[in-house]
Amino acid sequence: MNIDHIKHLLNHDSLPNQSTENSLNDILVWLSEHRDKAEYSIERISWNECEKWSFDNSGYISHESGKFFSVVGIKLETNYGSKESWNQPIMNQPEIGILGIICKSINGVLHFLLQAKMEPGNPEVVQLSPTLQATRSNFTQIHKGKSPKYLDYFLKHDKGTRLIDQLQIEQSARFLGKRNRNMIVLLEESFKNDDPDFIWVSLAQLKKLLTMDNIVNMDTRTVISCLSSFCEGSLLLNRNEIDTKSDVRVLNYNDSSYPAYIYTDIELINWVSSLKFRYFMLKNLIPLRQLESWTLDAESLSHKQGKFFEVQAYRIHCTSREVSGWCQPLFSDTKHGLVAFIITKHEGEVFFLVNAKLEPGSLDTVDLSPTVSVSDYRNYQADNTPAFLMDCINSAPEFILYDTLQSEEGGRFYQVQNRYMLVYKEGGRDLEINDDFKLFSFSQVCSFLKHGYFNIEARSLIAAIDIFSENSPG
Repeated sequence: MNIDHIKHLLNHDSLPNQSTENSLNDILVWLSEHRDKAEYSIERISWNECEKWSFDNSGYISHESGKFFSVVGIKLETNYGSKESWNQPIMNQPEIGILGIICKSINGVLHFLLQAKMEPGNPEVVQLSPTLQATRSNFTQIHKGKSPKYLDYFLKHDKGTRLIDQLQIEQSARFLGKRNRNMIVLLEESFKNDDPDFIWVSLAQLKKLLTMDNIVNMDTRTVISCLSSFCEGSLLLNRNEIDTKSDVRVLNYNDSSYPAYIYTDIELINWVSSLKFRYFMLKNLIPLRQLESWTLDAESLSHKQGKFFEVQAYRIHCTSREVSGWCQPLFSDTKHGLVAFIITKHEGEVFFLVNAKLEPGSLDTVDLSPTVSVSDYRNYQADNTPAFLMDCINSAPEFILYDTLQSEEGGRFYQVQNRYMLVYKEGGRDLEINDDFKLFSFSQVCSFLKHGYFNIEARSLIAAIDIFSENSPG
């Protein structure tokens, strides 16, 4: 199956009223049943009760195997932003995991095999995860549990056609240089799923599910975002009751062989390179007890002023996982962040306002980020409000293209949720208020994404964008 056929299937799938293996209601009922029958318990415990985890000789929290991840202290100095130095806990997980989805054509429409997966930190606990979601420690069975289902389809080259195979960065605000391998493997139509914890979902259905709060987990969102480079046509959000000839939520873009742009790809690469040269961040790992602004007691690691996040220990039991019980630290934060792309038009073409951002765990100095990416967005004061935050919060409803609450990775974060938005704003090039912001065409966003430039928050938003053929009915 060649690339043109894949593009045809994906764009064909975006048409409304296509027959699929399961209706949208079938999928929601199936997920609800899995949530109702899930047998699990999540209990907050003290550090002394966190079995197989302890403070090692370096003053970090680590697993006795030396695998999975560790919680370390980090001291930072930078010339980026208004704060020159600080210290904080950060998660160190140097191994690369696999986030993989199996797909196949069903009645001429591509379908993706998703799993109802329990993660201890998820709101609603069970969400739609990729076919395979596993760290190296998990799939090499350091935990002495079962091997993840369908693992061989992502490790062996003769099991299918690899449509997507990319290394993508994770949350650089909480992870130290973390990357995962994002994969989509196309199998023959004869492939059968025999596991009731997995379900076939079309791309059109996935886009609809992404408009609902906390249904599709973060790992599925990042993998699906990688498909954007295959799609052609117009950007469409919130398809219901849209007049495709006049509604602002239908944003036509030029997808010809000579797309419209403000900057060439070379100019944008040079821009990123210049910022990587201009900014620096010095990082030194330190024992957790030496974190000046943080308090470590028997129950948690928390900021002295109650800001940012906490690190706490939990005991988890779950009958549907590779092991039925374990303990681990989780990063927790009940305050909602806000992540938003501002979309604008310049000379009639659609552009995304991209922010080059430096974060504590950034692997290569700066990552490409949405226009706005902040934590606890409700508590900013007027004198230190991040650029464009109020434009998103106060935008008129007709210019809000997308607005949902989505959780972050439930295997490492407890109840961490962000409000994800796409907001249309007039202004064009005038929105580039300083050199940290540049306007990208949608095709450039897709191109830079597949080469690993965009962070996971950006990819979560890109995953939500629906793309339909110019010739399809509205």
